[in-house]
Amino acid sequence: MRTAGIALIAAALGCGALPARAADYHAAIVAPADDSLWLGHFSGGRNLAPGVEPIPLDWVDVKENFPSYRDCAVWLKDMTRSYRTYEGWKACIRIR
Repeated sequence: MRTAGIALIAAALGCGALPARAADYHAAIVAPADDSLWLGHFSGGRNLAPGVEPIPLDWVDVKENFPSYRDCAVWLKDMTRSYRTYEGWKACIRIR
């Protein structure tokens, strides 16, 4: 019984010394060479059938990652063109 208790304590101490890799989500993100990463967020909507009551609405809330600000800005401009009837929140935010 004493041997089992010592083995259990040794196993618990051994597991505590290991790094916590399960919670490391950033390891899966591939960063570009200059280490910049941009988050693009867009929310907005448009009418599906203008003039119909109640108004059928197509609303989107999308987040995407981009390697450069330019790529993010181009995506944001395209989304704004497609969903310009109702403006929501839009931004390109530098993550790192």
